[in-house]
Amino acid sequence: MQAFIPDVIQAHFDEAAYLFTEFLVEINSEQPNKVYLKKVNARLDAHLDGLLVNFDAAWSICDEALSVDSPDSPFDYPSEFSASEFFIASFLAFHSQDFEKVKPVVESAESQPSILNAVAYGLTWLPWQQSSFWATKFVTSSRPAIAAIGLFCHQTYKQPAPITSYDLVVKSLGQGPESVIPIALLMVEKTQDVSVLPLLQRYHSDELSLIQLKVLESRIKLGDLSAVVSLRGFVLNENDYQERALKLAFSKLDSNDAKQWIAALQSGFKNAPEAMSSEDAQSGRLVLLAIGAMREKPLLPWVVKQMHIPELARIAGRVFSQITGFDLRKQGWVITDGSMDEYWLSLEGDEELDWPDAVKIEQGMQF
Repeated sequence: MQAFIPDVIQAHFDEAAYLFTEFLVEINSEQPNKVYLKKVNARLDAHLDGLLVNFDAAWSICDEALSVDSPDSPFDYPSEFSASEFFIASFLAFHSQDFEKVKPVVESAESQPSILNAVAYGLTWLPWQQSSFWATKFVTSSRPAIAAIGLFCHQTYKQPAPITSYDLVVKSLGQGPESVIPIALLMVEKTQDVSVLPLLQRYHSDELSLIQLKVLESRIKLGDLSAVVSLRGFVLNENDYQERALKLAFSKLDSNDAKQWIAALQSGFKNAPEAMSSEDAQSGRLVLLAIGAMREKPLLPWVVKQMHIPELARIAGRVFSQITGFDLRKQGWVITDGSMDEYWLSLEGDEELDWPDAVKIEQGMQF
């Protein structure tokens, strides 16, 4: 007789995947909210416990995607199975202590940075008493991706390891795979190991790739502000990492350079609420994000003006809060009457943000 309800197991799985995504977003934000993180972690732990109670049923959700005999083999997996779902599969596999479950998880980790990151967290989510069995084996591997998983766990639990993040950066920059570079640099940033800077300064790619961006980010976080100018290509050209690069660049640029870059972003932006094109909306959005990153209080009236443009209203509200520190909900400065529902359905992006009430904000700020 079946002792579990499949829909309940699936619900635990889906909710855990969602919460791990929330966890990643928060820890990678400019100022992580520790209180919110604690709540997310507690909820994530509860759903993972729910999966462990019915382990076989939970593992069956992962099994097909991880099977090397399946069309969705480990190296094809990412398009079928999200990184957050892969975190759950990794957690379950390492918890099981079953090599046949762990093997496909670890082999898939080399496929791309987000998967490697998910596997590393999947192992580290277990207490050291459980994770150390695998971490001590992995950290001595000749394969950089596997060694990275082990070192990540050692660093998280502040355990001595036979290799350093510097060693991993040297290996991954020299022999690959490139998927190891982001997590290796993350560990370098945590330890503030500036000895790696000469290596990073010699690395260059003409591609607007995640690896190139991550190298520049690490240089900046390690104190090499000469890397900021190299973010210009990411900021001024459409690419997958444009907003991420923009937020970092404008938090570091001096005022003169910032004005020049904003002028380039504003090219063609009409600042008109009627018949706004997608290109205008994107340009306006980028300018707003730049102003937010710079914390430019003198430009608050302009930011509030953008709240009258539906395509820009929600991101303008976030930037307003970023600059002023005001919580729009607590101030009663959000639209809650459903009058913006048609735009919520027709406009893509920023769905998680509130609609700011521009009139109330203008009155409250006396603009």
